[in-house]
Amino acid sequence: MNRRDVILLSSVLITFIFLYLPVSSATYLYTDEAVQLWEYHHSKGFHMFLQQGRYITEMLFHWRFGNARTVSDVSSIRQFSLTGWLLCIPVWYFIIRNVVIREKLPQIITFLSMVYLIAMPPMTISLVWASCMELFIANTCGLLSGYCLYNGITKDKHDGKSISNSAVCGSLIFGLVALFTYQTGFGCFFLPFIIHLVAAGKPDRKIVIGIITSVTIYFIYLLLFRFSLQAYQVTASNRTDIHIDVLNKLIFFMGRPLASAFHFTFLFNERSQPGTIVYLLLAASALAAILIQRRAHTVKEQISYLGTLFVLLGLIYLPAFLVEENYSSNRTLMALKMAVFIVLTASLCIAFRSIKKQYAGAAVMAVLFVANAWYNLHYLFLWPVKQEYQQLTTAIEATIRPTTDTVYFLRPPEDFFEKKYSITRSWDEFGVPSSFFAWVPPYLVKQVVLEKTANSRLAEKLVIIHSLNRDSLLLHFPLNASNVVYIDGPAMLK
Repeated sequence: MNRRDVILLSSVLITFIFLYLPVSSATYLYTDEAVQLWEYHHSKGFHMFLQQGRYITEMLFHWRFGNARTVSDVSSIRQFSLTGWLLCIPVWYFIIRNVVIREKLPQIITFLSMVYLIAMPPMTISLVWASCMELFIANTCGLLSGYCLYNGITKDKHDGKSISNSAVCGSLIFGLVALFTYQTGFGCFFLPFIIHLVAAGKPDRKIVIGIITSVTIYFIYLLLFRFSLQAYQVTASNRTDIHIDVLNKLIFFMGRPLASAFHFTFLFNERSQPGTIVYLLLAASALAAILIQRRAHTVKEQISYLGTLFVLLGLIYLPAFLVEENYSSNRTLMALKMAVFIVLTASLCIAFRSIKKQYAGAAVMAVLFVANAWYNLHYLFLWPVKQEYQQLTTAIEATIRPTTDTVYFLRPPEDFFEKKYSITRSWDEFGVPSSFFAWVPPYLVKQVVLEKTANSRLAEKLVIIHSLNRDSLLLHFPLNASNVVYIDGPAMLK
């Protein structure tokens, strides 16, 4: 490691800490965290991820949430994720650096990729949401899986490609860890091969070996997943049912995940027309730039290159292709967004051959990414969520009495934050009230009561009746009943 690497890596790590350290001391519960905090401690045999093929995540949650008692303990789980990424970012730096050097591409790609990694919305979600604390393991192991294979492929004496057994074994082990932690994290496997394709300018045997190996790892995982279900005697979640619908999935892939990849660190609502326009303009510009840079190649070579690139991007998102659910939330997109960014950054570096222009452009992009990440973290997530938790906690503590056994809870609408704070709502991750989701109020109320009174019997006996509709909720509300309270979520949050 030379002095330049030390400076660049240190600057990335310092920026990462600057961005996300506030998360480690923030007090709040967001969506699934309320369920997990209560159930992993109070319910024997509870599991959320085993039936989804995430055995490692299940064990991790039993350990971390199973030992959590209070909302403050959830903050320590977020600190666990923060520490995990601090340890993994240098791994990402050196892998991407080594591949970029080996492929003789401009080194500025490494630095920009690292800044983009720490600033992208998937990174933010993995740190602000304890329910996604496993993402640093899944994505890093996916990258290590691909790098083991990439690094183990060498030229033989016949000018072909050979691969060592240790490289295959390492790739398989890291790949299975990624898949059993968070399936889309394995998509990072393809990043070294994406960089290689960009540098080589055409598909070759190394790409073919990568594709065949990745599909094999996917298949082995599927067999082991089915075996694990039998071993633990659980039924697979319907979210894991294989559903082949090529045309529908291609439309979904082009319209949602790929669109988000071209938004970089900027967040748009998934139904946003301006977001769609930005995506189409950027994608068309990128395609035109690639074709112009490769104008010396034949049409067949152009199609072969673009076709291979599209196949690799599709394989990155293969787990989502194979199930019926179409939900391209930010937490699933780290590999895909990174792949698109690397391709476009390489094209820009080729277009601007001047080192001064490359560094000037990199500085501007880095500042924009970090500033936007700060905005996403503080104004689209932390500020509204912390306010919601504090206001609802105050209301619950003020209204629940020892005689209370039933709580009527009016939930805020999904776009409540969007209208109140004039912010962007993106999937179930940014700009959405936690208490909007039907599964949150029962666990949130019980947890707040438990921590306020230290009376587990009072908390456990509570019956929480909730709705988004005030009239239907109050239709059967018993007036003047000493054992019943009503919590108006929207009114409390105003």
